[in-house]
This record gives sequence, structure tokens and C-alpha cells, in this order.
Amino acid sequence: MLAAPARHGWIAADLNDILDQEGRRLGRALTPTNPRAFMRWILGKHDLQFPPHVLDEAARAQDAAERAERRRAADAELEVSRQRREAGRAAASGAARAAAMAAVPDSAAAQRQRRSREAAAAAEARAELARRQR
Repeated sequence: MLAAPARHGWIAADLNDILDQEGRRLGRALTPTNPRAFMRWILGKHDLQFPPHVLDEAARAQDAAERAERRRAADAELEVSRQRREAGRAAASGAARAAAMAAVPDSAAAQRQRRSREAAAAAEARAELARRQR
């Protein structure tokens, strides 16, 4: 009776799993009066092509692949965020630097003009003082 499940790759743990599931479903310990008929009945409820351990391994592999994909997506999102942050910093520092550099020559020119006016005013005041003294 167990030859057909064995041909499809069923192992003892698979049989134990389906027996445990049936016991939980019934809510009591399994005590069949005819164990062969009971096993035939339980195995008849399952598709022998897909042993439970193979399905469990496939589910675990799928979960691992999904977790890895989520990690890759999170890493990619983090990298994009980092690049945007750095580009923003570079743009801000570049714009701020350009504005500061543009303001520095204006400031220096204004300071030169002010000093020139002050020097001209001082020279005019000296000339006026010299005229008055003559």
C-alpha cells in the first residue's frame, strides 16, 4: 500500500505529517481499527505527485527568494536615496559656492570703490585745508 507513495518520492516524514494534520483536524488521537484502510483513505485525500516535504522545500525556497528580492529592492532604494542625497548636497554646495564666489568679487569691488571714495574725500579735504591756510 505504501509502494505508490514511495514511487512518487514520499518519505516517512511526509506520512507522519499527513497523519499529524488529520489528528489536528479531528482534534483527537488517531486510533484506527483498520490501519491499512485508514492509510488508504488519508493517502487518497492527497495528490501523490506532490510529497509534502517537496512542497515545504518549494515554499521555503520561494520565501527565501522573496526575502532576497525585498533585500535587493531595499538596497537599491537605499543606494538611490544615497545618490540623491549626495547629488543634492553637491548641487547645494555647488550653488552656494557659486553664489558666494559671485558675491565675493562684488564685495571686493564695493570695498575698493568705498576706499577710493574715502581717499578722494580725504585728498579733497586736505586740499581745501591747504587752500584755507594760504
